[in-house]
Amino acid sequence: MNQASGGKHEFHQTEKNCGPRRNSLFTALFHRAPGERRQVINPQGVQTSTGLPAEDDLQRSFSNKVKEDYMRKIIDRPGLLLLMIFFISLLISNIFPSSAPTVFDLWILFLGLLISIFWHESGHTIFGVSAGLRFHFLAFGPFFIEKAQGKVKIRENKHWMYFGGVSFLTPAPHGFSKIKAKWGLYLFGGPFFSLIAFFGFFMIWKTAENDRMLWYAILNMVIFIATSFPIPKGEANDGGNLFLLFRDKDQTYLLKIQILSEMFGSKRPMDWDKGLIEQCKEIMKEKNALENPMINTFLFYHYFDAGKMEQILSILEPIVHGPPLRDKKWIKGSFNSLYILCKFLYENNEDSLEEFEKLFKEIPGFDSYAYHRSLAIIKFLKGDVEGAKNLINQLERELDHTDGQGMYHTEKEILQKLRGKMLI
Repeated sequence: MNQASGGKHEFHQTEKNCGPRRNSLFTALFHRAPGERRQVINPQGVQTSTGLPAEDDLQRSFSNKVKEDYMRKIIDRPGLLLLMIFFISLLISNIFPSSAPTVFDLWILFLGLLISIFWHESGHTIFGVSAGLRFHFLAFGPFFIEKAQGKVKIRENKHWMYFGGVSFLTPAPHGFSKIKAKWGLYLFGGPFFSLIAFFGFFMIWKTAENDRMLWYAILNMVIFIATSFPIPKGEANDGGNLFLLFRDKDQTYLLKIQILSEMFGSKRPMDWDKGLIEQCKEIMKEKNALENPMINTFLFYHYFDAGKMEQILSILEPIVHGPPLRDKKWIKGSFNSLYILCKFLYENNEDSLEEFEKLFKEIPGFDSYAYHRSLAIIKFLKGDVEGAKNLINQLERELDHTDGQGMYHTEKEILQKLRGKMLI
């Protein structure tokens, strides 16, 4: 999974409103004499001249903006995009009846893929919970199953990064006894369930001679091979994580498990384990920042909650201003979003828009929370106060589903600081 979220601060927010506020689209007009070309200020603040009525220009610009926002909402949400594709496929089947069987088979195959992914992630979840780990959420396709406020809830998955399936569990704060065995079972559960599903569907196919059962058997075997064959580098799969877990001579892997436990525990970041914080600091003195994104994220939340801006920048600047790395581009993009956030909250932003837009281009769209938080800042600096407000509201609704874990406690405070900065 490639997706995150008091005290008396040592640095303070400037009271100056650093972003230009946008007036109504229909008030930025200039009076003219009859027959004179009319000067218009478009939504980006650029003066133009046109022979058309100014209201028409502004109305067209407004309509285009609405269309762009609407399409972005569809593209950003897997469920909506799938629904749109489904209706398009129905339309194609009606227009070209000969294609209907093929369209139907493709949807049946896709449904089998979703079931196979769910089954795989259920294996992780069942084995992990049985080993004593805490369940947070399970996501696959357009579905998101989570435990919040003590209840298990099903809602829409709005994150493309979770579309291919993820089961997220963490150890209890004091549940590190035999943690290697517990975490090993958690990792083992997914491939094991996929293998069981392969044999199940294969036996049904042999008995009933139903070709679709053979498709499902192949899908589960592909998932089993893709997740169990050890790939320890980059985004390690299940087999790679098992390899790293039991070859963990310097205890780095176990340290990351402990970090997850702290980040998703009940303590706020400024109160996280001091020994663990110091251990992470020492590691970051010796290793490349991009090789340890989890440790960097852990330290970011701790420093932010404690109000230590200097330490935050010491984490972020080497990553943001470092050379681009193709294989770690999405990691760099995520830290770009944190850098934009801190610079916006605690520095004068009148000359920062160009830098922010450049950094924003590297933020991956599938990391939708970081993407939209940064987009809200850029919209505000461009004068689109209403657009920024809508995005902040959207982010707050996402956090409503959380259980108040440490990092999410800080994320909620971040949104409140953004509201204060933007005066919205």
